[in-house]
Amino acid sequence: MTVLGKKVTLTVGGTTDVKVPGVGEVRLDLSRTGTTSRTAAATALELKVDVNPLDLNVAEVTGTVTLAKATCEAPEEPRAAAGTTPADGGVQPQGAPAEAGLAKTGGGAATPYLAAGAIALLVAGGGAVAVARRRRS
Repeated sequence: MTVLGKKVTLTVGGTTDVKVPGVGEVRLDLSRTGTTSRTAAATALELKVDVNPLDLNVAEVTGTVTLAKATCEAPEEPRAAAGTTPADGGVQPQGAPAEAGLAKTGGGAATPYLAAGAIALLVAGGGAVAVARRRRS
């Protein structure tokens, strides 16, 4: 890869700094990750640019370009009232339905009739195309 007229080699999971005197500097981070006790982040490619040829302030460019970045954060633990602890340790079941029955899909009582009407129109249109083709022959 060529950066600011210099040929450089990128390494997986590493940082490449390119400094050209009188032109500027570029920092390429490939597959950079960072984690803390509650957060994690990953970046596919991050490019930091600081260019000012000959310090003339004619074409000064400073910025960051990120190709892809993903971050996540764990939720904070709920705080219990002072001196009280829930008997079950505050664990709540997840995935259990709030009420019995299947999930609502948004379909109404008229849905089967609308579907039947759409199919009937489709069949009628196909029949009309078939009749028109036979007349041409």
